[in-house]
Amino acid sequence: MPSQTSYYIADPKYTFLFGPTPNDDLTCAICTQSPLTLPWSREPSRDSDPSLLPCGHVFGHRCLQIWLKTNDTCPACRFRLRYDLCKHPIRPRRLTREGLLLVPPTVPDGGAVGDQCGRCQARTDQIVIFELCAPLAERYYELRTTHERTGSEADRTKMVYAKGQLDKVMQALVPPGERQW
Repeated sequence: MPSQTSYYIADPKYTFLFGPTPNDDLTCAICTQSPLTLPWSREPSRDSDPSLLPCGHVFGHRCLQIWLKTNDTCPACRFRLRYDLCKHPIRPRRLTREGLLLVPPTVPDGGAVGDQCGRCQARTDQIVIFELCAPLAERYYELRTTHERTGSEADRTKMVYAKGQLDKVMQALVPPGERQW
């Protein structure tokens, strides 16, 4: 259970699923007045959903949105809420019943913040995939066409080798399955 003074939650999934009870009195650390709606609450109030930052601090959603209009750091520890490469803001994660299990680990709990936001990373990945994979894919398809025409075992070996090279590059480009901020 987080202390009322720190509002730091290292592992929000387990803390909010198994830690506090509906009788616990959690309030926003920014305004110190708004009670935070726990993820299992029957009467959700979108304004007081707890919102988690990558550093593990939790605040009321409405108060945090107001804070972030003029600041790009965590109100408690000043963790910078901008991606290093693209400079877009890191968005807080609302801790709702539906999304609680999808929240990535916080940075202190072994989580990571990527270098770019999801949109910029996807664009970068497309460019990299095109630049690296297009020539390999062209070579593979040329060899496949040749093998289909000749039926030669030597052409099949070349085709399989080219496919292996393409697969190796594609696997290196695909990030591990762990969710990031």
